[in-house]
Amino acid sequence: ALVYVPLLWMAFACAESIRDPERATRWMFLAGLCAALVFWCKPVFLLFPMGFLAVSILIRRSLQGLLPFAAAFLAAGAAVLAFFAWRGTLELLIWTCFIFPFRYVRELPNAPVAQLKEAALWWFFQNAACFLLAALSLVPAWRRRSRSALPLLLCMWIAAGVAVILVQRNSWWNYHFQLLLVPAGMLAAIELDRMFAERSIGWRGVAFLTTLALLPPSIFLLQKWPALSPSVIAGKPEAQRRYRLHHSQAYRNAERDRLALAKLGHQMGPFVIVGDPTINIALGQDPPIALHTWSPEHYLPEHWRQLEQQLRDARPAFVVIDPSYRSFIEKSSPPILRWLESEYTAVLRGDCGQWYGLNSSRLPLAQRLAPADLPPASLAASPRREAPPPVR
Repeated sequence: ALVYVPLLWMAFACAESIRDPERATRWMFLAGLCAALVFWCKPVFLLFPMGFLAVSILIRRSLQGLLPFAAAFLAAGAAVLAFFAWRGTLELLIWTCFIFPFRYVRELPNAPVAQLKEAALWWFFQNAACFLLAALSLVPAWRRRSRSALPLLLCMWIAAGVAVILVQRNSWWNYHFQLLLVPAGMLAAIELDRMFAERSIGWRGVAFLTTLALLPPSIFLLQKWPALSPSVIAGKPEAQRRYRLHHSQAYRNAERDRLALAKLGHQMGPFVIVGDPTINIALGQDPPIALHTWSPEHYLPEHWRQLEQQLRDARPAFVVIDPSYRSFIEKSSPPILRWLESEYTAVLRGDCGQWYGLNSSRLPLAQRLAPADLPPASLAASPRREAPPPVR
C-alpha cells in the first residue's frame, strides 16, 4: 500500500509536466525521484514509470523531460546503493531485489491459471461498479489529454498493474489486484464528475452510483465492526482475545490445540510451524528460527538446507506440520522428515496440523524436570527458596 504514494506523485508530476511545459524539467525531476522509490519498493514495479514515460512522450511528442527524469532516478538509486554499502548490507540488497526474484520466477513452477482467474473474479466482484465507471472514462480521457493527462496516466497505471500481476506468475495472489484499486477508484470519481458536469446524470444518479461502488467493500468492513469497540482499541488483552477467537479460525484452531496438548500432559514451549504462523501469535510463542516457514512452496533449494540446519540448531520443543505441506516436504526435503522422525515423536493430530514433540530424553534438564500439567506462568511464579542461614 505504501507504493501508492510515490505512484500517485509520479502520475501527478508527469501530468503537470505536460500541462505546464515551462516547468517540465522540475516536474520530471520529481517524477524521477518517485520512480526510484517505486523501483526500490519492488523492481518489477519499474513497469509503472516506464508506462508513465511512454504516455508523456506520446502526448508531448518529444523527449523533453527525459534527461531530468533519468538524472533523478539514477541519483536516488546511487544514494540507496551507497547507504546499503555503508551499512554493509549491499550484497543482501542485491540478493533480495534482483537475484532471488529472477531465480524464483525461473526455477519454481507457475501458479495454476485457476488461481489467477479466482483472484481476478474476486477483485472484479468486489469492485465491479468502480471498474465499469473507470472503463467508461477511457474515451473521454483520450479526448481531454491535452487539458489533463492524469486520467490517461491512471489508465496506464491499470495497464502496467495488470502486466505486473501477470509477470508474477508463481503467485497470483488476491492482494496483487489491489494495485488496480487506486487508479480505478480515481477514474471512477473523474467519470462521475464528468457525467454530472455534462448533466448526463443528476445528483441522485451520482449518489446511486457512488453507493453501488462503495457497497461491496463497505460490507467487508462492516464484518470487522467489533474491532472498533473501545476495549479492543484500548488494547485490553481479554477483549482482544475474545475478538480474535470470534473472527479468526486460526486463533480458534490454536486454542483447541493448546487445550488438547495440555490434556495430554505436554507443556507448551517454543515451536516451529510449517504453515500459518498466526498460531505463534495466538499461543504467545516467537519462532525460534530466523527463516519463515509459511508457504514453503516458494523456497529455493538453499532455503530447504537452511531450514534443516536451523531446526537442528534450535531444537524447538515442538514442530508442527500443516497436512497440506506434508507431501510437499517429502518431495522437496526428505532429510527434514528423516531428522524429525528420529528426534521427535508425533503427539497430536490437531486442527493446526500434526504436532511433533522433542523426545523427552533429548530435552534440556530443566524442561525434563518441569511438571507437564503445570503452565509456564505458574512455574515462573513459584517462590524461590532461600538457603538456610549458616549454623554458628
